[in-house]
Amino acid sequence: MSLSPIINFLTGGKNIEGKTLEDYLSFTEEEMEGCHNHIQWMFPLKSPSSFNPNAPLLTDEDIGDFYNNEYLKNQIRRSFYKWLWFCGLQYDGNEILIVNYKRVYEIFGKFNHNYLRVTRVLLCLYTLGLRNECDLFYDALNHPIISKLANLESKVFWYEAYHGREKK
Repeated sequence: MSLSPIINFLTGGKNIEGKTLEDYLSFTEEEMEGCHNHIQWMFPLKSPSSFNPNAPLLTDEDIGDFYNNEYLKNQIRRSFYKWLWFCGLQYDGNEILIVNYKRVYEIFGKFNHNYLRVTRVLLCLYTLGLRNECDLFYDALNHPIISKLANLESKVFWYEAYHGREKK
């Protein structure tokens, strides 16, 4: 297993901001909303972030490590469950449910940077082999309430990410 910045971070190390995964997992809604560099660490991608030039990039070796290491997948799952909570959603063991309608409206009721974060989460889950979580999240995004709130352009981005493609 490589000890890239991403693998180091997910196995207890600090990122370049001095934060650990545990720090991000303890964030409040306000901290998650206001911080714009945690999402790249919690949901890494192969492509550079337009918003965080210091964001780590997944390598092919990293991706191989994820496919062969359940601990790394579980760290991404922990990030995913925190993300769901932030969005007013919850995984119940079978499906993703809306548990906080007010929060769902705050996240999906108008176009904002969280729409881009949704795309990142879907693409990360797909890329790192967490297809079940990717399927469940995409299904949740197609819930009638969320689907009605989201704009068409974002739905196209989400569709592309769900299929493992980045929409440029």
